Amino acid sequence: MTKPIPRAKWRTLRSRLVPYRLTVESLRCQSTLAVLMGLVLAGLWIVGPGHAQQDNAGDAQENPPAGAANEDEDVYAGQAPSAYNPETAVFGPLPRFKTEDGNINIGAGTLLQFDFGTYSQNPQGGPETSQALQPDLDTGLKARRGIFLVSGLFYKDFIFFGAHDFFDPSDAIMDGLRSAVVAYRGLDPLWFLIGQQNTSPPLDASTFSSRRVMMEEAMSSGAFGFAPGTPSLGVSTLYRTKHNYLRLGLHSVPAKEIGGDSEGYGLHWRATWAPIAERTQALHFGTAGYWRKPTVKRGEVGGRERFSARPELRIDDTSFVDTGNIKRIDSFNYNALEFLGVYDSFSFQAEYQRLEIDRYNGPHDLAFRDLSFDGYYVQLGYYLTGESPNYYSRFATLWRVQPHREFDLETGGWGAFEVGARFSHIDLDDGVNDLMRGGIRGGTANNITLGLNWYPTALVRFSVNYVHSEIDNLSNTGLSEGEVIDGVAFRLQWEF
Repeated sequence: MTKPIPRAKWRTLRSRLVPYRLTVESLRCQSTLAVLMGLVLAGLWIVGPGHAQQDNAGDAQENPPAGAANEDEDVYAGQAPSAYNPETAVFGPLPRFKTEDGNINIGAGTLLQFDFGTYSQNPQGGPETSQALQPDLDTGLKARRGIFLVSGLFYKDFIFFGAHDFFDPSDAIMDGLRSAVVAYRGLDPLWFLIGQQNTSPPLDASTFSSRRVMMEEAMSSGAFGFAPGTPSLGVSTLYRTKHNYLRLGLHSVPAKEIGGDSEGYGLHWRATWAPIAERTQALHFGTAGYWRKPTVKRGEVGGRERFSARPELRIDDTSFVDTGNIKRIDSFNYNALEFLGVYDSFSFQAEYQRLEIDRYNGPHDLAFRDLSFDGYYVQLGYYLTGESPNYYSRFATLWRVQPHREFDLETGGWGAFEVGARFSHIDLDDGVNDLMRGGIRGGTANNITLGLNWYPTALVRFSVNYVHSEIDNLSNTGLSEGEVIDGVAFRLQWEF
C-alpha cells in the first residue's frame, strides 16, 4: 500500500512547475528577456522561507532509507548531524513516491543552467609573425544544461538513476542521454553498476557541474578526462568508505555512438584516500586514469581520436587548442594525480594530467611517432560569509553547501558568497617539427579564471566568471598563430 503525498506538498510542487513550464516555452520562442526575467523571479521566489527542502529534511530524519544508520554525515555542511538521506541529497527537495514498507522509492528532479556572456579577442605577437587563431566568437544567452533526473530505490539494495539533457541541440533523443544506470549495493561498501555511467575521471571532472567552484572544468580535465566520451556504456565496481574510494570499470562508448564500426573500449579507474575526511576539514589524495583501444572505422588501419580544449567558458563552443583527428592510434592511456584540501572556509585543489598515445605501425608503413600531451591546474576557493566547502568522502568530491542564513528580506539573510581563482595550463603539441611522421601542432594555452558565486539557498546559485586565456600555436606552414581572449559570463542555476 502506498503512502499518499500530503495535499500541501502537491500544492507546493504544482506551484513550482508553473514558472518552469513558462520559462521553457519562452525559451522556445527565443524571447531572451522573458527567459531571464522568468528565471530570476522564480529563483528569488523559491529561496524564500518554508520551501520543500526544509520539509524533506524533516522527512529524512523521520524515515531514513536502509543503510542510513551507517552514515554519520548530514547532507549539508554546517548543519547538526542527522540521518543521511542519499536520495534527498542527490536529487533535491521534490516529494518522492514511497511505499509504506520502504521497498519502492521513486522521484525526479531537474537542474537548469542558463549562461550569458561575451568575449574580446586580440592576436598575440607582432603582425609580421602571427595571426589570429579563431573567427569572432559568439556572445549572448546560452541554455547550458536542462537535465531531467529520475531515480529509484527498489527493495533497499537496487538503485536506478537516469538523466537526460533536454537542452541538447541534437535531434536524436539518444544524444541527450546523460545516464541510465542500475546499481546493486547489497554488499555495501562494495557496489556494482551497469549501464551508461560516469567513467571515473579525476576530481574536477568528477565533481557535479552544479558543485564546482567555477562554472566550467579546467581545460585539461575536459580535454583528457572527457575525451573518450562520458558517460559511456559499461560495467563497474565501486568500493567506498569514509576514508577510501575505489572505482574500476570496463567501458565502451556512449550509447549514441553504438553501431557500425568496431567500437572502442577501455579500462577506467579512480582511487582516493582521505586521511582527514570531515565535512568541513579534509585532506584528499587521489589518482585516476584509463587505458583504451580507439574506435576503428571500416577500412581504416588503427583508430582515430581528437583532443581539444576551450577557454573555460561555454558561451561559444569553439575549441582553441585542438589536435584534430589523430590517425593510426593503436591505444592510448591517461593518468592524473589529484589533491584537495578543505579547512574551514578555504578549499585548495590541484591536478596534473598526462595522456600518452601509442601509434599503429604496420610492416610497410612509414613509422609514426608516439605522442604525449599534458596539463595541470591549481585552484583556490573561499567563502566570504563563513560557510565551509562541503567534502563528501563517499563521492570523493565536494557537495552542496547550506548557507548559514538563507536569502530572506524579512530576516535580513543574504545567503552564502564564495570567491575562487584558478590557473590552468594545457599542452597539445608534440613533434611540431616532425609532421611527416605524425607530429601534432595542437597548441598550448594558459588560462586564468576568477569567479564569484552567490548561493541564496543550497539549491539556487548565481555565478559570474572572468576568464583570461593566452593561446599559442604553429600553423601547418610554420606561421606563428596566437590569441589573447578575455571573457565574462554569468550563470543562473536552479535545482528542484
